[in-house]
Amino acid sequence: MLKSKAGTGPLAAYLRQSIAGMDRGRLVLAMYEEACLELHRALTDIPQHRLELAHRRLVKVQEIVNELLISLNFEAGELSRTLRAIYQDLLQRLMTANLQKDVALVTAVLNVLTDMKNAWGEMLQQLTREVPPAGAKAARLGSVRI
Repeated sequence: MLKSKAGTGPLAAYLRQSIAGMDRGRLVLAMYEEACLELHRALTDIPQHRLELAHRRLVKVQEIVNELLISLNFEAGELSRTLRAIYQDLLQRLMTANLQKDVALVTAVLNVLTDMKNAWGEMLQQLTREVPPAGAKAARLGSVRI
């Protein structure tokens, strides 16, 4: 999923531990954030003709979106089906954008993922504002499934 450049060593161990300690809701938010960051970087790389770097960044975003897609819980109802359609569309746009190094398509994907990241973050904040009994907060946030 989210990989460290180092792969091993103290930084990678710290990142693995940080991710392992996240509840599902925060992990989804982290994935949206990482995807948006990589898209911003690709938008800088393409005009500067750093095409191999842009390619790697766009592939990483494809992997993130694919991970979001395969983690959907279809027992949750219509939202999961809607998200599946959105993720599938984003994957198609990302593949085309990567093949053509199309800044407009990358920007369109970034806009969608930014909106989704913001909505997800607002939802998590709303859940944490509702003050449940001690211990129930972690259990409730940990059970968020899309």
